[in-house]
Amino acid sequence: WDTVNNATDGITGTNAQTDYSYRNTIKYAKGLNSSGTLNAVNSALLDTDDVIDFFLVENYTNSPISSNGVTVSPHSIYLSVYGGTQQEIASILYTKRSAGCGMDGDTTYAYTDPDFSWVTEDMTWQTAIDGPVQLNISIISSDLYPVDIVTQIQNACVDNFNNGIGTIPPARMGVAIYASRFYSSLANLGISGVTNLTIQTVTAGTPALVLDLPITQAPTLIAANVLVTVI
Repeated sequence: WDTVNNATDGITGTNAQTDYSYRNTIKYAKGLNSSGTLNAVNSALLDTDDVIDFFLVENYTNSPISSNGVTVSPHSIYLSVYGGTQQEIASILYTKRSAGCGMDGDTTYAYTDPDFSWVTEDMTWQTAIDGPVQLNISIISSDLYPVDIVTQIQNACVDNFNNGIGTIPPARMGVAIYASRFYSSLANLGISGVTNLTIQTVTAGTPALVLDLPITQAPTLIAANVLVTVI
């Protein structure tokens, strides 16, 4: 093609899936047509565009258990979810969880069965909030770096955080975030003189090599919170 003349912008599509993403697609696609299992709930959540992130745990035992800083009641599930409408999340829990299963969290929604309008059940889950993350990076100055090297570092780190890099998956709820995951992004920019690379929460964090957020929070990173010092 030499030229294209169209009335409206085209749809460019999406990037190819990483191997990690593709393996998860295969795993969870099997649960879309099932119900009653944790994988069924997982699959439905992953298949909902509005759901950005979530953490799900189930307690099969007769006693409360502690998981990632929360207490899960006996024979119950705990879903902490970031994004999605209440109607969407309640529908998933109603159709995919086992009948009689308990639910823990801070949000309750009265869901009405679309096929049987006289049937209404309360669905409960945890509504996750933002967990802003901050990176602290110090690099040795070099005449070889472009004038916008700080901006390039910020953008590369945000892309790493949100989309993953190589075999490293995106940062997710309930999973420790290691500062070392960003070394490969810096190396790809030709930066070798890294004197400091730490991670923390924005509000009241202490710089560290690893960050564990409560599962009531969804980790987020923006370019403004990638603090780069060139020395």
